[in-house]
Amino acid sequence: MYKLVMKVIANRFKFVFPNIISQEQAGFIAGWNISDNIILAQEVIHSMRCKRNGKNWMAIKLDLEKAYDRVSWDFIRASLEVVGVPEFLRKRNPSGVSLSPYLFVLCMDWLGHLIRSEIDTGRRKPIQLSRSGLAISHLFFADDLVIFCKAHCDQACLLKNILDQFCEVSGHKISTRKSNIYFSKGVPLLHSRVTKSTFSFVVDKVRCKLNSWDVRKLSIAGRVTLAQSVLLSIPNYFMQSMLIPKGVCAEIERLVRQFI
Repeated sequence: MYKLVMKVIANRFKFVFPNIISQEQAGFIAGWNISDNIILAQEVIHSMRCKRNGKNWMAIKLDLEKAYDRVSWDFIRASLEVVGVPEFLRKRNPSGVSLSPYLFVLCMDWLGHLIRSEIDTGRRKPIQLSRSGLAISHLFFADDLVIFCKAHCDQACLLKNILDQFCEVSGHKISTRKSNIYFSKGVPLLHSRVTKSTFSFVVDKVRCKLNSWDVRKLSIAGRVTLAQSVLLSIPNYFMQSMLIPKGVCAEIERLVRQFI
């Protein structure tokens, strides 16, 4: 019965989420896709590299360590209380496969609120793609986050304070090993010349999947099904937002044919 109630709540969240979470969480808004944020991030990086007004910008990619496991239940309950979930459900530690992604997104939205509050006070300034264009301060990618701000020490300190505050109340921890920082006048991020080696990681992902399967136990039909549903979905995800070189596609096709 409890699992059924959690599933009903998850289905309700689908309809109310566009009204309670920020537009930076594109992957969880109906009609949007996570690839929208990928394309937008590419455009921001391109704008950073093309700016000629003397202002330096930085893009900080943050990765949360064991994101789904570290979040505090007290923080989850507080987030649910804000969006109007009844107290008797909050006390039961609501969870489940269908509900967990929504709970995580609700918690991450608090970080977005902290970032926007500093912008509202004028302490932070988002990057603007043009004089009358969209102002962008951050973008969410499930458990990853990209923040755009001026490349100044005071901005870095302010951002650290925001992250420390969020981690303290939520239980999250930033993985410094997996996080990166890019400057507008530094190493190219997404708009350097694309070569076969640029997307070698896509081929590696396909190989990794292949190595984890025992081909001898699969029929021809089973191999075809796996190839269509799993192997080909790997490059398809990246092709939603960028062009993959023909050489990479040919190598993936060769691996798939060899597998079948």
